[in-house]
Amino acid sequence: RKLARSEGRVAEQEKSAASAAESRRAAAAAEQAQVAEIEKQLEESKEELAKLERSRAKDLEQISSALTAEQARVASLKEQLSSTQKRVTEMENTTLENSRLREELVSEQAHAAELEGQ
Repeated sequence: RKLARSEGRVAEQEKSAASAAESRRAAAAAEQAQVAEIEKQLEESKEELAKLERSRAKDLEQISSALTAEQARVASLKEQLSSTQKRVTEMENTTLENSRLREELVSEQAHAAELEGQ
């Protein structure tokens, strides 16, 4: 009887140990699945980051190109403005010279009229 009870307890303990081992195996398998999922998400995040970095680099390249084009346009407009200012100055000088010559002509005509009148 004692032996039978002892064997029964041993069997129960073995059953309990097997059950605990199975639980640990199941828990380990669940943890491995979680690790695999986290690794998968990490890899996806890395790929997304790489895409964003490529997109950002492309955007920066476009911005830089647009800025360079805009700087060239500004330089061209400055040259045009300088050229226009020179032409305006020349025209103003020409206008002043024409006014002076007109006054001289009027004076000469008046003097000629005076001489004719004598």
